[in-house]
Amino acid sequence: MNYNKKNSAVLLIDFLEEFVYGKKDEVLLPKNRSKKLIANALELIEKAKEKKVKVIHVHCFHDKNDPIFRLTGIHAVKGRKKTKTIDELNGLIDFTVYKKTYDGFYKTKLEKLLRKIKVKNLFLAGIQSDCCVMATGFSAVFNGFNVFPVKGCVETRTKKRQAIAMERLNKLVGEVISIEKIKW
Repeated sequence: MNYNKKNSAVLLIDFLEEFVYGKKDEVLLPKNRSKKLIANALELIEKAKEKKVKVIHVHCFHDKNDPIFRLTGIHAVKGRKKTKTIDELNGLIDFTVYKKTYDGFYKTKLEKLLRKIKVKNLFLAGIQSDCCVMATGFSAVFNGFNVFPVKGCVETRTKKRQAIAMERLNKLVGEVISIEKIKW
């Protein structure tokens, strides 16, 4: 497929230190799957950078007493050292948008940013495919964007949940596409 690089962006979701390298109760993915996800995301980002496609990180970031904690447990609290983007992405992100819910659009500046830089096509990469990636993907569709979850660049806790998430993303959000098939 061919996509106009001028109206496309890579949307990274929740590539945070604590989700990838944190304590056992903080990590959202098994170590082997985290490593593979990061390697794939870096490949996608490299491809985007070669074509001058913007890379945006939607970053989970909460206040100390955020109401979401009653559902999720405490995570990604402002001011904590591990509530930062993974080091592997240093220097590769063009914009960062902070969110307090699963959805990268809800009460954030994401839609305004995307409209300002004239983005129509979003290529999703992130953690977790059945939660924040899916919620952000739904809102992207509802806001009129073309959405493409990138195979190997979205991941969740278990293989079973991942299979279900990929099926739902493909049917309800947008065509799941491999890095190789993206032609900017």
